[in-house]
Amino acid sequence: NSPASNLAAQAWRIGNFLDSVKSVDDNPVTTTEGLIYRSSSSDLRLAPKSSLLIAGPNASGKTTLLRRIRALWPAHGLLERPPIVGSSDPYGNHSSSIMFLTGQPYLPFSRPLLEQVAYPDAPSTCKGEDETELVLGSVGLEYLLGRFKLQDEVDWYRVLSAGEQQRLALARVLYHQPTFAVLDEATSCLDEETEVTLVKAMQAQGIGVVMVSFRKEIRGLFSEVVNLQWDGHR
Repeated sequence: NSPASNLAAQAWRIGNFLDSVKSVDDNPVTTTEGLIYRSSSSDLRLAPKSSLLIAGPNASGKTTLLRRIRALWPAHGLLERPPIVGSSDPYGNHSSSIMFLTGQPYLPFSRPLLEQVAYPDAPSTCKGEDETELVLGSVGLEYLLGRFKLQDEVDWYRVLSAGEQQRLALARVLYHQPTFAVLDEATSCLDEETEVTLVKAMQAQGIGVVMVSFRKEIRGLFSEVVNLQWDGHR
């Protein structure tokens, strides 16, 4: 291939990438009224405090659906949701928000436990030690307070097990109390009893839980259940 044709091919790919970024940025409509996602294959409507379990076989599109709600991928439809925790909120109402958690939480490197729980808030806006200790106790991590001070700078990836890391991410949900918490296998390293306890703890705070899980035993905790098929349809 000639340099000119290679340059043209690169320009085409960059153009497609910029178009996709624009479609992702422009697509979500910020609202305080709940969560709505409508496309050719999905019709989801969740009022605040409602919970949704997304189930289905491997490769049925569960993570794809959550990525479209997150606006990481083009929605190819109508998407209305609250602002993401830590983003600018045009309504100025931090109680109307949404959080997204994956199976591998992000733990800022060598930042103290106080800031890990408050993430993505800036350190200067942390609520305080009492609130942090309360939510750590709610997710079963109160024993960390006997090993570390809240201001100790630690490499938490090395100190905490995979299950403890997931508990810490769920402590963030209880700390921020968003309208919705969207969990993409964010409890995969926890046993069933712990998973049930933490889902109930979030719901008790009025947080709507949107969750991917393979465990049939927790279905009774959800007001809505969507079973995806191989083609991504309900």
